[in-house]
Amino acid sequence: IYYDYWIIKLEADPSVSVNSLQTKNNFSMYPNPAYSQIAIQAEANQLLEEVVISDMTGKIVKQFEIQNTTTEIDVSNLQNGIYMVKSGNFTQKLIKK
Repeated sequence: IYYDYWIIKLEADPSVSVNSLQTKNNFSMYPNPAYSQIAIQAEANQLLEEVVISDMTGKIVKQFEIQNTTTEIDVSNLQNGIYMVKSGNFTQKLIKK
């Protein structure tokens, strides 16, 4: 019986640092998990124009425009589960209980 073996040497890429891997969200969302309402707050010097909440299948369940730096959103009509909250290129996970 013959067996094949592979030897792989892994090495860290010195051009990539931990700081370069961190991404900054342009909004914060609280409380999370949520029961009836969430607050979405834009980071400093940012303005959120459109926020989309979708379920795990990608179906949009809420879509709205924001004019203020902080906005409260009623999520009481959403079923319990995990949702994705997206604004621009940034996405955060929302847990609805």
